[in-house]
Amino acid sequence: MKVYSIKLSGEKLATFFRQVLPCLLLLLSQEVFAQYQEKGIMFWIYRGEDKIGSVVAISIKDGAKQVYRIETHVDVRVVFSFKADIVVRNTFVNEVMTEASARRVLNGTVKINNAIEKQSGRYQMVDKDRDTTYYKGLISNCVSQLYFKEPVNQTSVFSEAFLEHIPLIKNTTDIYELRMPDGHINHYFYNNGECIEVAIETQLSNVRLVRVPD
Repeated sequence: MKVYSIKLSGEKLATFFRQVLPCLLLLLSQEVFAQYQEKGIMFWIYRGEDKIGSVVAISIKDGAKQVYRIETHVDVRVVFSFKADIVVRNTFVNEVMTEASARRVLNGTVKINNAIEKQSGRYQMVDKDRDTTYYKGLISNCVSQLYFKEPVNQTSVFSEAFLEHIPLIKNTTDIYELRMPDGHINHYFYNNGECIEVAIETQLSNVRLVRVPD
């Protein structure tokens, strides 16, 4: 068996790398991009015509792992001051939730501070008072995902804030409704599968989350 070797001069070797290396880097970058993708969208929050806050929704995909993070900030000063800061985070692996957290602070007071962790065959859920409950089964969707994609063929979604599944009602084409345990009603509007607006009815007032164009 003969072994052949190719000897390149310094100049030819440099030429080889100039021609081949960009192609290798392009192939590598395409493979990495296919595994890792990040998407960020933003909504302005309106009460009537007044802009009172914002929502930033971030989705990060890394192979089989998907992370969602939703940050909501509201600051209103009319007759009284109202400030709300909400952060929700979820991690999915192979489309199954493995952990999640939800924290809501209103006027400096922590109202919600939930932690969810997948264990063997169940989820452990701990609230701000350190009360622990368990949920048997797998969680494959959550409220945070509604900001990114239309929930086609879904009849319920898991609420990170209320630690339970909530029925999802399809009112008309591209419009879905969630009736929250606290009495709030959320309407999600979609266009071509992407969320473009969320209308929230509360006991005090109604607000709209309007997506900022990319």
